[in-house]
Parts: sequence; C-alpha cells; structure tokens
Amino acid sequence: MDHRRTGHMNEQERNEHLAHLLGISPEEFSRLHHSGLKEVTDSELQVYKYYIQFSRENPQDILAKLDVDADNNVYFSASEWESEKGT
Repeated sequence: MDHRRTGHMNEQERNEHLAHLLGISPEEFSRLHHSGLKEVTDSELQVYKYYIQFSRENPQDILAKLDVDADNNVYFSASEWESEKGT
C-alpha cells in the first residue's frame, strides 16, 4: 500500500473508508476475510488503481452486496480512493 496516500489513516479509518466505497457498513466489512487494499501500478510505478480481494468463504449475504469480478476482486481508481477520503 502506498503509505504516502494512506499512511495518515489509521486501520479503523481505512476500514471505514473501504466499507463506504463498497457500499456496506463497517460492521459488515469487519466480518469479511480479505486481502487488504492492494495497489496496481503503471510502468512508471505510479498507482492508478487499488483492489481488494475477498474470500469465497465470506457470508454470501454480504458478498452479494459487493461488485466483485470473477476472482472476487473489487477495484477502485486512485482518484476514487483519494476523493472519497474527504482529504
């Protein structure tokens, strides 16, 4: 994770922010098993998006609320992550 962008957020704030972006409550997010926020960089190592991968073993009622791809990943653009943080 790029700590220049996310280092000032503590774990609870980061998890609340992720829950908000995912459209679920912080309590629902806390029940999920996931990879944590991962970066995707371009050839110049600039972050252009983030993703989080969810285990298929998670509660199906929560997974159904998420816009996951075939690999159970949800992607966020770098600008989504930054603008939604309210910083």
